[in-house]
Amino acid sequence: TGVARNAALPAVGEDRAVDGIDLEGRVAAEVGAGRMAAEVGAGAPHAAVAPTDVAAGAGADVPAAAAAEQPYAEQLLHALRYGGTLCKVTTLLFIELGLFPLCCGWLLDLCTLPLLDARLEERVEFWLTAPVTCTNIHWLIGIVYMLHVSVGVGVLREVLRPGVLAFLRDPADPNYNPFRDLVEDSVAKHMRRVGFSALIYANLTLLVVHVPIQAALR
Repeated sequence: TGVARNAALPAVGEDRAVDGIDLEGRVAAEVGAGRMAAEVGAGAPHAAVAPTDVAAGAGADVPAAAAAEQPYAEQLLHALRYGGTLCKVTTLLFIELGLFPLCCGWLLDLCTLPLLDARLEERVEFWLTAPVTCTNIHWLIGIVYMLHVSVGVGVLREVLRPGVLAFLRDPADPNYNPFRDLVEDSVAKHMRRVGFSALIYANLTLLVVHVPIQAALR
């Protein structure tokens, strides 16, 4: 019996050892599962927030890039606008102060050909021989002629009733600023003014210069 008890004791001890090992393994497995669940539970908010943070970061980068590109676009737009305004003003000044007086000078010269006993062929030959000198002379004649017309219109403004020459611009008007008009007004409006001025100067030259000369020679 003692031998049997001694033989049975190791078996019982071994069973308890096995049970202890199994219990410790279960406890360790449960603790590990709890830790994993805790880590997963703690990491889930981060996983849920991460896409939002990425989207927010991407959304913040887009306005930042747009804000960085916007000054360059505005500067380019302003540069193009200033360049267009400069080209417009330069072209209008060339027309009003260069081409228009030159045409007036040529018209006045053609109207006075019978008075000077000259021919059109001589003027053409002079222009072919010395184009720069011929152009400068006719431009100077046109400028002087326009100056005299402007002085005459000023005298008429003082004599006639106010408003009779309202269709003509008054250089003495304090509210009149030709450079501001060049910048602010459109090209079509300036072209209408140039055409109207050309019509007035042409009719005035024919009535004041050409008709009297033809009447005197007859």
